[in-house]
Amino acid sequence: DEAPLQFGDFKPLLQCKNIRYFHLAHPCGVALTVDEVAQLLDAWPRIKSLALQYASYNMDARGTVHGIKWTPPTLPLSVLDVVAEKAPKVKDLSLIIDATAPLSGPMSKPGQHQFECLEQLAVSLSTVSQSVAVAGYLAQRSRKRFSLKFELPQNIQGSARTRLGEEKNRWNQIAENLGLLYDQKERIEEEFTLRMREERARHMQELREVMGSSLPLSQDK
Repeated sequence: DEAPLQFGDFKPLLQCKNIRYFHLAHPCGVALTVDEVAQLLDAWPRIKSLALQYASYNMDARGTVHGIKWTPPTLPLSVLDVVAEKAPKVKDLSLIIDATAPLSGPMSKPGQHQFECLEQLAVSLSTVSQSVAVAGYLAQRSRKRFSLKFELPQNIQGSARTRLGEEKNRWNQIAENLGLLYDQKERIEEEFTLRMREERARHMQELREVMGSSLPLSQDK
């Protein structure tokens, strides 16, 4: 088949309510909309690992290996807000996304929902622009530091390989920016925790001093 997998190709699996690990790969990729991803997550409330990606190889009936047939993705970056809302405890996530749209309005602001347990986000063969803005967006969507991964398979066909080499460089820059943002966030949290401890210690000392100064008066009575 020369077309990406569609939602209808595996929709019957939504009847399996206890799915925790779902990895789907196809040489032409997997084409879903944000609403269809939401339907998947509504059907699989216990999901821990979700991968919708390209197959690492494409072998025909004769055993001949063909390259991946890559086309620019259409699933927007905002899908991560849906995943964070419906599957906040997901640990591993692999999606082919289009992060080239301008980040403005609600998308640029912290979401109401955040990933709680995310360990790795794989964005292999995804497209992106505005590295700094996208890094900020990602940092706002997860409570803890996570790994951002982009791999470029060897069997990408034609001119797509050059394009995806450029995309990989941009995603690597985002990963670096993301690390810096989490470094900053952790420093701020550590400084805040330290100030709170110092403030608590100061209040406790003042309380002891007040109690100590009032004790003789109570004894005189």
